[in-house]
Amino acid sequence: MTKKHFIKIAETLKDRAIVIEHYPMGTNKERATALFTLKHTIYDLGAEFKLINSNFDYDKFVNATEIEEKETQAWMLYKQEIMERRIKRNRQTV
Repeated sequence: MTKKHFIKIAETLKDRAIVIEHYPMGTNKERATALFTLKHTIYDLGAEFKLINSNFDYDKFVNATEIEEKETQAWMLYKQEIMERRIKRNRQTV
């Protein structure tokens, strides 16, 4: 595989992450979990690509997908949602 192939794959995976990130029907937890799964798929693909092509830049590939930022943001939104629910529940019990 060539650099052009790796670039196209990274772009496709980035697009998939954007779809997951903005999917209106899912919960924050579902989006975060889906992005977590996609992130590890990207890690696995990067490791395999390095075996196929010694010139392959694993870090550049992962960074090009922007998956780590998207997954972190999704988990932060989920944690914020949990905190808001706890605050609301505590106000109702007082």
